[in-house]
Amino acid sequence: MVPAFLLMNPKHVIEKYCLRCDLSSHDSSDLWKTSLGLKTIRLNYKSRLLGLPLLSFLKFFDFMVKPSWLLKNNMQEYPEVRANCAMSLMNIYPIWPDKRNMDMIYRHLYWLTTNECMGSKGSGWGNNYLQPISREIEYSPQNALASVTAVCVEALCKFKELEKSDEFDSALYGCLDFLLNELQTMEKDKDSIAVSCSTEKDLIETNVQAAVMKALACLYPLASSKEKAEITLRVKKLYNYLKKIQMKDGCWKMIPGHDIPVSCRCCCNILTDIAATATQVNLPGSQKVINKGWRYVVKKLFCEHKGIFKRYNDHKLSRFFRYTLSDNAAAMHTAIMLGNVEMASTLNQNIEKYFIKFGHIYSRIDQFGMRKNKDYLRDGVSSYLLALSELIKAENIK
Repeated sequence: MVPAFLLMNPKHVIEKYCLRCDLSSHDSSDLWKTSLGLKTIRLNYKSRLLGLPLLSFLKFFDFMVKPSWLLKNNMQEYPEVRANCAMSLMNIYPIWPDKRNMDMIYRHLYWLTTNECMGSKGSGWGNNYLQPISREIEYSPQNALASVTAVCVEALCKFKELEKSDEFDSALYGCLDFLLNELQTMEKDKDSIAVSCSTEKDLIETNVQAAVMKALACLYPLASSKEKAEITLRVKKLYNYLKKIQMKDGCWKMIPGHDIPVSCRCCCNILTDIAATATQVNLPGSQKVINKGWRYVVKKLFCEHKGIFKRYNDHKLSRFFRYTLSDNAAAMHTAIMLGNVEMASTLNQNIEKYFIKFGHIYSRIDQFGMRKNKDYLRDGVSSYLLALSELIKAENIK
């Protein structure tokens, strides 16, 4: 238990980060956006014999040295950071109505609408940097990605509900077009469907299916009668796919058919997305799916000694970064979504104990207990701020 006098004021923590006009920051991908990083990844995809030794060396170098001073020019803005910060401020706005906060919410969302990717017909957002994901496929800075777009959709829809405003409706209609018509069908049968991560046939990522499902449910009120029927069918088929590929122990694989399990963050995000979607669309058996998945997370990924969640159940996969802020933020959000506010509050106290020091938020803790990645907004910090604002909201409702 963390002493009360050491706990930070959550409102001040949220405002410290979310009221910034410039949200550019370092990121765990910084080294891999450099010319050397990109060449190494491409070489590894072409030949693991040649590429793997260099890739391993660079990962170790990045882990040990964390050369932020070499990568100052790699600081950038990320759409999901803007979206998460906007939603964090929206969650606390009804409790502490402050014009300054509302002005910044608008500024964050306006930034989103003026920084859409140009590589799709509809509205969408991506990572804003070149990202090789296989030997054949690379996401360009202008590739809109379903997972990033889904977060932005949630923020824009939340603003529409809060302010009863149609200010950003054109962007939302564009997002509906992108999510409903531009994503490729990767796998389907009469009851289920899996879609691509971008406008190209790339790969199936489990968490993307959940994110698209939730985003389409959010966009349902804006759709025409014909689109509403299509959205309902698509949402149910995406849910059926998630239900079909859930493992016996309750977890999911990152990519169906591969051995790597999803991280704690991805598993919790899937559970949260299913729970949120089930409040708007009838998803048969969703509570059973959620309970099964949450049991896995708590039983296999919770570290009772520290009171926080670890990244993977597999020790080998966790040997570099055993604990990450993004995993714990996602678990905190899921606990709140499932009504376990007390658990979320206790988890938050332990997050403050392990991840926050001298007013800075760190994204990772290595096997030596060292904090890494100070104030990396996309790498867990903005997700934590959102979960923290949800906790404030839940405790005030309670």
